[in-house]
Amino acid sequence: QLFQKVRAMTFGRSPVMQHPWWEQTAMVYLLQLPFSLAEAAQQLQTGSLAVRGFAPACLLLSQKHINTSPPLVASSLRTHEAFSPGDYIISFSGCKVYSSQEVCNQLFLTYFFQVHDARTWETDPGLLPWL
Repeated sequence: QLFQKVRAMTFGRSPVMQHPWWEQTAMVYLLQLPFSLAEAAQQLQTGSLAVRGFAPACLLLSQKHINTSPPLVASSLRTHEAFSPGDYIISFSGCKVYSSQEVCNQLFLTYFFQVHDARTWETDPGLLPWL
């Protein structure tokens, strides 16, 4: 149901369409705004300063925990955290803005083969054009 609401916000004149990461903006809006407003209303009634401001089922993590970028990209985008060995996920969004598609492909393969055996994938039809 959440993803249906996210998708619905991407049609027509939705304000999230003006954001470069429109689907992520819609998701954050849906996961935070109703809860933030409810917490603010409760805060006004009780005087409490403890504000969670997002869905109870959510856990907010820093970008370093789940979405780092290759150092080449992170150094160009001050809002991105650089990948270090042991990080969970590496993201290549924004890579092509700061380098060529070929460089991004090679970066992807470099990180991909740090965790996968190259011999297992050398005949994969999806990877052949990249190898």
